Amino acid sequence: MTRHCKFLLALAALGACNDSAPPTGPSPMSTPSTALVASDGSIPGHYIVVANWSADAPALAAEYGIQPRYVYTDLLNGFSAAFPSSVADALATDPRVLKVSVQRQLSKVATVTQTGATWGLDRIDQRAFPMDSLYSYDFNGAGVTTYIIDTGIRYSHSEFEGRAVKGFDAFAADPTDPLLGYDGSGDCDGHGTHVAGTVGGKTWGVAKKVNLVGVRVLNCAGYGSDADVIAGMDWVAKNGILPASANMSLGDPVPTKTLGTNGPVDDAVKALIASGVTLAVAAGNGWGNGTVGADACMFPIANVPEAITVAASTRTDTRTTWTNYGACIDIFAPGSGITSATFDNDNSSGSKSGTSMSTPHVAGAAALVLQQAPGATPAEVRDVLVSQATQNIILPTTLNNGHTMNSHLLYSRAAAPKTLIGKQPKSTKPCTPRRQRDGLC
Repeated sequence: MTRHCKFLLALAALGACNDSAPPTGPSPMSTPSTALVASDGSIPGHYIVVANWSADAPALAAEYGIQPRYVYTDLLNGFSAAFPSSVADALATDPRVLKVSVQRQLSKVATVTQTGATWGLDRIDQRAFPMDSLYSYDFNGAGVTTYIIDTGIRYSHSEFEGRAVKGFDAFAADPTDPLLGYDGSGDCDGHGTHVAGTVGGKTWGVAKKVNLVGVRVLNCAGYGSDADVIAGMDWVAKNGILPASANMSLGDPVPTKTLGTNGPVDDAVKALIASGVTLAVAAGNGWGNGTVGADACMFPIANVPEAITVAASTRTDTRTTWTNYGACIDIFAPGSGITSATFDNDNSSGSKSGTSMSTPHVAGAAALVLQQAPGATPAEVRDVLVSQATQNIILPTTLNNGHTMNSHLLYSRAAAPKTLIGKQPKSTKPCTPRRQRDGLC
């Protein structure tokens, strides 16, 4: 069992103890400033503590004189806070503690603004070229909710027709930081609004009637910490409604998996999926959000096998130069020059590129499968999308080392098998580890 986890995680946006309790919000006194972030992405003096399920996490924090920024209750049992390294060392030897991890800065996956209308919807509803300038669909995502774990959403945008609502906000009403505390229209960066538009916008969306919930874990500059992201996922687990998919177009630009251990954010990802929420995650855009892709298996979140890890393709069915690749990729989706809603005003749109843009195509397609089979598990949804994808079409199909690459392209008209049609969830609440412990599912 890992006691003092030296694994450091920085997420970059790629391209309460009962069900009715409100989420535990951030404590302004312990809000990390971006000025504290080290060159390697770590946030010195800020930690995530994961305790075993029999421990009382708030009492544990109080015992060590710690004022938590977040208390995690559903996916993990623990807290995040700022405290001296000597306290971290002491906690690491406490038998009630499973992990003590240094926080890392996370951010949106870098995007590139381009001109031209989107072609992505046109491509994913058909098997082969030529494209017909149409997007045909049999389902629209009605009755399904997709959680956008990102920079927030411009909820008033006309693309969302009133279907987008605010959920969790890691940065709202923080009196110590006017910039990071900006709440305004719900999104002060624009990344989350663009992502949400691809998932469920009336014009640009894959699932045109899905319900959208903004889970703001990244600030106005597109950055947050792994502690913020875990808090957002914990909120979804506690407050979410099934059937549901979620989109995380964020990740770590540093290949921290080379350190050989899983951090708490990976644990939270696994637990959220196990609770019944189908999660699409971005493969990433290379090292440091660069211009050359890398092996997705080296990056946290992207290499979690239970998630649907999405790489980016071009309008000619080729792998983009910057998308991450490899054995951990489940599926490709359009990610170059994708037009969607923007945060400028209630009718604005714009074009961006990145695995941040490819991932919401898959989250939207997952909502279409869940409309057909509301009780389908995340594994069943993933299997439908991957098995019915257009197989082995993204080039090149081999990497420089000669290894075969997963080269399947998302097909949005994937049909749930007869064995799943009409299947209903056992509960409308995610079956989290805490609810399992308490005998609630």
